[in-house]
Amino acid sequence: MGVTNPPEGAPSTHNNETESVLREWRTRIVNGFLAFATLACLPVVGLTFVAASRDPGQWPAVALFTVMLLLLAVLALWRSLGLQVRAAGLLLLGYLAAIVSLARGGLAGSGRDYLLVLPIVGLILVGVPTGVFLPGHSP
Repeated sequence: MGVTNPPEGAPSTHNNETESVLREWRTRIVNGFLAFATLACLPVVGLTFVAASRDPGQWPAVALFTVMLLLLAVLALWRSLGLQVRAAGLLLLGYLAAIVSLARGGLAGSGRDYLLVLPIVGLILVGVPTGVFLPGHSP
């Protein structure tokens, strides 16, 4: 016997279940990724602080990375904030970090790596439209 489709106009339970499972999975991934990114940024801020102690021109980067770290921690801890908002905040902070890295280190720095990875992260965390949109709008 074949699979029967729901009557015209009736909600599809399979689609609703798939969306629910995907939303739960993305929420877990965003929570883990934000926690990991927050912890991974601690050494970046520390190393930038050490570099700024030798080169005073790096203090603006220390301030910017510190603010970005605080915003990342807020996104990681404020779990009642919507998934789309938290994921978009993560992507925006990633692009800001890419711009700062490109400004500090040029093409030899890690900024270009951010620009390659962020559309893939957007595809996983937010969905296909965002993953397709981001590469065409990278700086």
